Formats: sequence, C-alpha cells, structure tokens
Amino acid sequence: MNLALSLLSAAERHPEAEALPGLGYAALRDRAARIAGGLGLERGERLAVVLDNRVETAVLYWAAQWAGAVFVPLSWRLSEAELDYCVEDCGARLVLREDDSIPEGAQHPGALDLDEREPSLMLYTSGTTGKPKGVPRSHGADRAGGLSQSLQHGYLPGDRTLGVMPLYHTMGIHSLVAMHLVGGCFVSLARWDASEALRLIEQERITSLYLAPTLFHDLVHHPDAGQRDLSSVRALRPNWLGPNGSMRSLVQFARATRHPEFPDVPTARELALSDKARALIEFAELPYRMSRPFVAPPNLPADRAKALQAGFLAVHKDPRYLEEAAKLRIEVSPIGADDVLKAIDQIAAAPPDILDQMRKLFASSKSGG
Repeated sequence: MNLALSLLSAAERHPEAEALPGLGYAALRDRAARIAGGLGLERGERLAVVLDNRVETAVLYWAAQWAGAVFVPLSWRLSEAELDYCVEDCGARLVLREDDSIPEGAQHPGALDLDEREPSLMLYTSGTTGKPKGVPRSHGADRAGGLSQSLQHGYLPGDRTLGVMPLYHTMGIHSLVAMHLVGGCFVSLARWDASEALRLIEQERITSLYLAPTLFHDLVHHPDAGQRDLSSVRALRPNWLGPNGSMRSLVQFARATRHPEFPDVPTARELALSDKARALIEFAELPYRMSRPFVAPPNLPADRAKALQAGFLAVHKDPRYLEEAAKLRIEVSPIGADDVLKAIDQIAAAPPDILDQMRKLFASSKSGG
C-alpha cells in the first residue's frame, strides 16, 4: 500500500481522531490534498523542505505523499553551501523554507494507484566522510518502518507521541508514519527544549516518548519535571527505570572495565558464562572499540599521517574543546591510531572457530532464529 492510500484509509477509519493537535485525520487528508494541488508537482518530482519540526513540516510530508512526489527534508542546521549542494543533488523541483508560504489549490485527487515500490522519501546522510548522500526510501519501506515501530513500542489506538526527533531523520519520519497507522496524534515540538517538552507532555497528554537518551536525561533532571503531570506517559518496561525515574543501565558493552560513573553496572564480559562466550563478546566488541576512525588514502606520506594523528589527539586535549564538550555532556575519550591498528590486527587474527561461531550467530539473527 502506498502512503497516499494509507492516509486515505486512516481518514476513513478515524475521521475525527486528532492526527495533529486540532486537526483530525479527515481534515488532514483534505488539507494535504489542497496543498498537493498547490504544489504543482508531478509524480516522482522532488519537494525539498528546510524546516524544523513544526506542524507545517508534517503536513507537507503528507501533501507530498498524496501527490506521489518525493519528500526531501533537509536539516535547517546545514550551511547555505551544504543546502545548495543537497538541493541540486536531489534535483528538487520545488524548495520550501521558513519564510515561504505553503501553496494551496484545488484538491489533488491523490496518487492512490502509485506502486508502493516507488520512492516517497529521500533522506540525506550527515556527510562525515564526504558529501552528503541522498538515500531514497519507498512507500512500502516507510510504511513497514512505521508498522515496525508501532509493534516495537506497543502503540495503542489513539496514542499520542511527542514529535521532536528531526523529520530529516528516520526516527522522526517513523514516529510520524507510525501515528497514522494507529489513529494517533503527532504533537510537534519544533526544536528541543526540555521545559517546553514537559509542558506539551502535560497539556497534550502524551502517551509515548521516542527520544534519544540525552533527551530523556534532560527531561528527568529538569527542575520542572516534578511540577508537571506526566502520568499520561506509559513506561513499557518500568523495571528499566530507577527509583528517581532515570534510565537504569543494564550492561556496559565494549569496555574491559566498568565506567567510573556506572560502578554497579556489569560489563558484557563479566556476564559471559564460559571462556568461549567471553572470547565471542571480546571479538564482537572490537569494531566498537575503534569507534569511528578517520581513514586516509593509502599513499599518504608517513610524516603527514603522523601530523594528522598528533593533531587529532591534541584537539581532544584542548581545554576549550573539553570545556565545550562538558557543557554538552559529551564524553571525550579519543582512540589513537595505534589502538585502532591493534583492534584491526586482532580482527584479522581471530581464530577460525570464533569466526565460524560469529557467522552462525549473524545467520541466526537474520533468519529470526
């Protein structure tokens, strides 16, 4: 099923249920159809949108799906040069930014017969190792992602979620799509603000939160947390929460010893029931011990490589850098080139029985076993 037809189904099943605060599913379908008519886009043409998580962004997403166009959400944090590159790279037929008005016209009839294998969305990678890359996603894939999230989070009919994860990221899109599948409400929070999030949770009776761990931390430790009625939020696994409402850590992965801040949380290695199991865990941890290493062309002169390595470590010792990281609650623990190479050597030298067992484990996970 394509997403235009899926939206129509939601509007027919739950016409009065809120899709967005103050906007029911029948009204959302009608507005999406009018905007689709105003956009003037043909099927498959790209609509690039540079907006934060406001209500209009969610409506534009559904208007693009209704028209059979491809929605291309771009981060408002990007520089003008980066945005220009992405807009040109995706071949956007139309670009909408913060100060642009949203066009409306005669209701578009809807791309109800569009093959679900056709693209509905293009998300851009962060571009950490080069230019950002546009990754197309089909109607069927995104709808399946929303279904998967609904099942994983145990969503119930009429649930209400806080829409704060960026809509230029898969987390945000899956939250939006999941809500229409359960007749739920996507409550937009344009940009992260813990105080505003707590207000919305209370006012909008939010039942489900899909956030990054640092955002959960912000909520739990915010001075307003104790003053707001947060009883509407369902904790799917209450035993994962500590006595003060903070997240309870279960295990530490890719660490030889316990982190000083979590002295009571065991490492994965401690939980191994045999020497072989411990060896498997240590092997599985090796890529994570490398984190995200920077690589250079093979013919880079040795002296330049040494300079880059020294510069990398020097930056991570800079007092101003460390001060800024502390403000953002980012732990700085750089891995040097020697440690990265050691991990690579350990992977290459892994015994055959360990490799065979890892292959079996991966095969079992892919087959659902």
